Amino acid sequence: MSEAATPSLVYVAIMSSGNDIGEFLAASIVLKYGHWVSRLIKIGLAGSALVFTLLPFVYQAPVAATLIFIVYGFFDTLTQPFYSYFVASVAADKRGRILGVVNFIVLLASPLGILLGTLISRYGMIPLTISIVGIFAAATLVVSQSTIYGRVKLDPDEGEDEDETEDEEEADIYRDWE
Repeated sequence: MSEAATPSLVYVAIMSSGNDIGEFLAASIVLKYGHWVSRLIKIGLAGSALVFTLLPFVYQAPVAATLIFIVYGFFDTLTQPFYSYFVASVAADKRGRILGVVNFIVLLASPLGILLGTLISRYGMIPLTISIVGIFAAATLVVSQSTIYGRVKLDPDEGEDEDETEDEEEADIYRDWE
C-alpha cells in the first residue's frame, strides 16, 4: 500500500466510525419512539437524503465528513423499526420465502450501487449526489404513499405487557422447581 493511499484509508475508517457513533446515538430515540414506525422511516429517509446533499461540500474535509456521517448514521438507524415491523407483518408460514427475496435484493443492492456509483461518479460528485438523493427521495415517496406502511403507529405499551407476562411465566417456572 502506498503512503498516498494510507491517509485516505484512515479517513474512511474515521468516517465509518462516525456512522457507528450516529447509530448509537439514535438507538435511544428508537427505543423511546420506535412505535412511530412510519414517522421514523420518513424522517430517516429524508434526513439521509439531506446528509448526502451536503456530502459534496465536505467530502475532502475529514472532520466535517465524519460529522456528516455521524448524522447519517443517526438517520439511518431511524429506519430500523420499519424493517422490524415489516418482518413481523409477514405471515409466519411465508416469512422465510419473502424475507429470502428481500435479503437477496438487499445483498444485490450493494454491488449494483458500487457499479452504478462508479459509473456515475465519472461525471463528478454532483451527479452522484443527485442520484443518491433521488433514491432516498423516491423511497420516502413510496413509503409516504403506501396504504399499508404509510401510517403505522404501534401501541407503545404492547411490548411491555408481553415482557411482564414472560417474566411472570419465568417466576412460575422457578416456583415449580422449588
